[in-house]
This record gives sequence, structure tokens and C-alpha cells, in this order.
Amino acid sequence: MNKFNRKIISIVLVILTILAMFMLEKFTDENKSDKVYQKIDLTQNYITDCTIDINNMGIVKYYIEPNIVSVYLRIKVDKNARNLSYTTEKLDVIVSQGTKKGIWPKLNPEDELEKNKKNIIPLNLELRLPNEDIHQYNISQGKVKIIDKQKVIGEININIINSKYKN
Repeated sequence: MNKFNRKIISIVLVILTILAMFMLEKFTDENKSDKVYQKIDLTQNYITDCTIDINNMGIVKYYIEPNIVSVYLRIKVDKNARNLSYTTEKLDVIVSQGTKKGIWPKLNPEDELEKNKKNIIPLNLELRLPNEDIHQYNISQGKVKIIDKQKVIGEININIINSKYKN
């Protein structure tokens, strides 16, 4: 090969590498919204709504795994709250607690919830949705209740929709 052909191949490879970087960045941006993050302040509101639209979850998530939704709740509670636990209603869900440093094991409703120094409970929900309901506007509704010593101190209404099918 002569020097001219090598230069052309080098230029083409550099252009293809840059193009691949842009495509990977677009792919990453597209899938950043496959998880839902929500801050909830139960010191201000007893009942809070959390609406999740699976149409906003990115094209890969929407077509490959639309029936599993990850929701990361950061729930602020009163500083005097002790012996916290949770219950769920009408949700097929796996609940865990986690921090930026890692995921904690799966929780059962009778397990005590941990709160951090700022009185925030990190609660991770992995919701499983019925496949037959994915292609309609209202997919699922349920509740997460936070309990302090046998008394409900807050309710989080989880509404899962698909805005693609709004009438």
C-alpha cells in the first residue's frame, strides 16, 4: 500500500470512530429515563401521587422490557419517626433500599426501613406490569404506605400510564 491509501484509511477510521462515539452518546441519553426518580416529602403531605409514564422511558426500554419499571423514591419523614415499615396495595413489586454506595437486599413488609441522617428513606421499587395492559393508557395503580409504629404516616399513590395511548 502506498502512503496516500494509508492516509485515506486513517481518516476514514477516525471519522467512523467519532461517528460511533456520537451514536453511543445518543443511545445513552435515550435510555437515561428508563428509571424514575422521585423525591417525596411526607412531612408536608400525607398523600402524594407518583405518576410514571412508560412512554418516556427510551426506545430500547419501551420495546424490549416495558413491563418492568424501576422507581427510586427518596421519602422524607419526620425526625421523630421510628420503627418504620411499609405495605403495598395492588402492586406486583420487589422492594429494596439502597444508596449511591450499593443496593441493599430485598425487603419484606415486616422489615424495618432505614433512614439516613437527613431523615430520608431510600426506597427502590421494581414494578412488574401485566403485559396485556402495556398498550393502554391506564396500566396500573397501587399504593405504598409508610408505617410508623403501626400507624400509617403517609401514602404514595403509584399511577402507571402510557401516554402513547391517550384518547
